[in-house]
Amino acid sequence: MKNVINDSTIAKIYPQSAEAVCYHVQRAGLSSAVILTTGTNKRCAVEIPKKECSCGFYQEELIPCRHAIKFLTSIGSDPKHCCLDIHTVEYLRQMYAEGADPL
Repeated sequence: MKNVINDSTIAKIYPQSAEAVCYHVQRAGLSSAVILTTGTNKRCAVEIPKKECSCGFYQEELIPCRHAIKFLTSIGSDPKHCCLDIHTVEYLRQMYAEGADPL
């Protein structure tokens, strides 16, 4: 069970997934697209290998934003696989494994 995403990250991904349902994907390549929001016609550019979206959420939180989630689900990929390693249970275990000296 390597690279299991922690529960707090999953709790952030699910609301993003719910918002992404009504968006439209215009593919710009194998791993990039322009996502159109419904109603406002706002456009966001997503590049999965770079882990970037023009909305800035992906770069800030290091988890896929709703635009990236829409693209990933449209190509049959799981958004949880595109989170950085810092969101995995194993990473957190290693980080807290060392004892802290309060002094």
